[in-house]
Amino acid sequence: GEKMVADGRDPSFSQSDWNPLKAEMLALRSLYYFHLVRAYRDVPFVVESISTDAEARRANTPQTKGVVILDSLLVELEATVGKAAENYGSDQNNKGRFGKRSIHALMADMYLTSKNYQAAYKALSEIQNPDTKMQDTKQYLRYQLGMDAFLQGKLQDAIEWMTQVIDHAKKTSEYKTEAYYVRAESAYRLHQYDHCLADLHHYEAQSDVASSPNLIASMYLKAYA
Repeated sequence: GEKMVADGRDPSFSQSDWNPLKAEMLALRSLYYFHLVRAYRDVPFVVESISTDAEARRANTPQTKGVVILDSLLVELEATVGKAAENYGSDQNNKGRFGKRSIHALMADMYLTSKNYQAAYKALSEIQNPDTKMQDTKQYLRYQLGMDAFLQGKLQDAIEWMTQVIDHAKKTSEYKTEAYYVRAESAYRLHQYDHCLADLHHYEAQSDVASSPNLIASMYLKAYA
């Protein structure tokens, strides 16, 4: 594809024709390597084309660290996802094909594997009309990002993330219950005692609070606030 465009050997095949095909092929390669890395961790990483068995034997490609492979693939995907096809014209034609939506979903999955929650959340946020599974994953990421901020002492950031968790929660949600507690403790540490007590009240009102790992800590927090 690159050579065809560079050489101009087919005037009907332009750079704009090649870009979405390249993005799709990079996505397919990333998917295959993603499965290999999850299954075996370190595997040979082939980045040059091989046409024959003899070339493959001569190459004798050594193993590459799985984390290095994923990082390299994600750099490629970040650079090409903007050039991917929006869709292929119909639901039938979209099946089994990689476009912007599915590439962003793949990137989110890859970032999740490496625990890069911020990048995973960004990738999912690029998807319009996410399905239920994607929405659930975004909720998980909001909570994880809030916890990361809390543990790093970035309390205002933690409050903002936990507010998003609460705003997007279903009627009964483990994340919603714990988000109220983390937001309460964050407020306490910021000396916002009224906010702390208000969130503890909401926390105690949740139907699953009895099984919360923060139940005992919430009693101490309420006493001090």
